[in-house]
Amino acid sequence: MSEKKLALQPGYAALTACVGAAAGLIGSVLSDEISAVPPFIWLLAVSPDALGGLGLYFPAAIFLIAIIVFGWLFAQGFRAQLEAQRDVTAELKSGVNSVNDHLGGQISTLDKSVAAVRQTFEEQLTRLEESVRSLPPDDYLVEFEEQFSIGMTHASKAFLSRNAVQDRANISSAIVVNLVAILSLALAYDGPSKGVRYGITVMIYRRLDPKNPVEGLRGRFIMVEPSLAVETLAGYLELMPEFCFEAELRAAATPMAGVKSICLPVPLASHQFDEGRTTVLPGAPTAFLEREVQYFENASELEAVIESQTALRTSVAQQARNYFSEHSVGSQIKSFISIPFGFSTVNGEDEEPVGVINVHSTEPALLGGKRAELYAPLTMPMRMLLAVLWQQLSELPAEEDPPVAIPSTL
Repeated sequence: MSEKKLALQPGYAALTACVGAAAGLIGSVLSDEISAVPPFIWLLAVSPDALGGLGLYFPAAIFLIAIIVFGWLFAQGFRAQLEAQRDVTAELKSGVNSVNDHLGGQISTLDKSVAAVRQTFEEQLTRLEESVRSLPPDDYLVEFEEQFSIGMTHASKAFLSRNAVQDRANISSAIVVNLVAILSLALAYDGPSKGVRYGITVMIYRRLDPKNPVEGLRGRFIMVEPSLAVETLAGYLELMPEFCFEAELRAAATPMAGVKSICLPVPLASHQFDEGRTTVLPGAPTAFLEREVQYFENASELEAVIESQTALRTSVAQQARNYFSEHSVGSQIKSFISIPFGFSTVNGEDEEPVGVINVHSTEPALLGGKRAELYAPLTMPMRMLLAVLWQQLSELPAEEDPPVAIPSTL
C-alpha cells in the first residue's frame, strides 16, 4: 500500500491521535524532568542534573520522540488529505466535464432531431400546400358532370345507330364531343389567362402491315434516325388531323388549322434499348409503350431529354427542337401532356392502347406540377368511350371521311 493511501486509512488517524495523546500525557506527568533537558533547558535557563553532561533524560527523550512522531504523522495525514482533496476535485471536474460533454452531445442530438422534425414538417406542409393548390376549382365537378353527360349522350347515340352512313357520322361526332370534353376539362382545371389557347390532338397506333409498307409513309415520319430501319419498328403513331381542336377558356372549340398527318415511330421490344438506354421517343411513343402519362412543362425540354436520357442520335434531338421552334403547328406548343387511351386485344392475348391523346398549351406550365397527375385520371371516362368509339369506327368499311363538324350542342 502506498504512503498516500496509508495516510488516508482510519487506523492512521487513530494512531496519530494516540501518539499525540501520549505525548501530551508524558509532557504533563514529567513536566519538571522535561524542562530540565535540551532544548527546554536552553529555553528556560534551567541547570539540570544532566546525564553524562549532555542533558539527556530517558522520559524526556520519549516525550521528544512522541512529539516528533506526532508532528510527522500529522503532517503526512494532512498532506495526504490535501492530495486526496485535489484528486477528488480533479475527478469531480472530470466528471463535470464528462457530464457537460454528454449533455452537450445530447443537446446537439436533440437540436438535430428538432431540426429534422422541423424540416419534415416543413416538407409535409409544402406538399400539403402543393396538393391544395393542385386541387381542381370548386365548380370543377359540375363542369365534369356536364361534359361527361354530353359525351355519354353522343356515344350512346352512336352505339345505337344501325345505318352505316349514320354510324360513321354519329361515331365521328361522338369522338369529337368527347375530345372537346377532355379539352374543356383541362381549361376548367387550369383556368389559363385570356389569350392562352389549349389544343387537343389524337394519335392512333398502326401496326406495320406487309400490305401497307412503311416506305409509303416515310415522308410523314418526324424525329427519326436519318436511315429509318423498317425491321426495327413494331408500328407507328399517326396524327389524325380531322380530330385536332383548340379553344380558349369559356370559348367554343374550333378545328386546328394547318395540321397535317405526321407519324412517330414505335420500335419493337427487341429494339427499345441500346446499351441500356432507351431508343423510344419521349412524349407520345413513351406514353403508348409504358401506358403512363408523359408531361412536359416546357416543350423545349424534349430536345434535352432526348440527348441526355435516350440512345437516339443528336439529329433526332435537333428535329425535336426544329419542330417546336419552326414548325407552323409545333411552334405553338409550349407545354403538353400525352395520355394513352383504350386497350385493344392483339391475337387474343396481348393488349395495347388504341392511341395517345395530347393536350397542349400555347404557354409553358400546362397543368403545372401535381395538377397534371390529378388531371389525367379525371379524363378516364371519356378516354374509355373514345376507345370503344374508335374501335367501332375502325370496323366500318373504309371510305374517305368527310370533314368532321363539331356538334352544335357544344
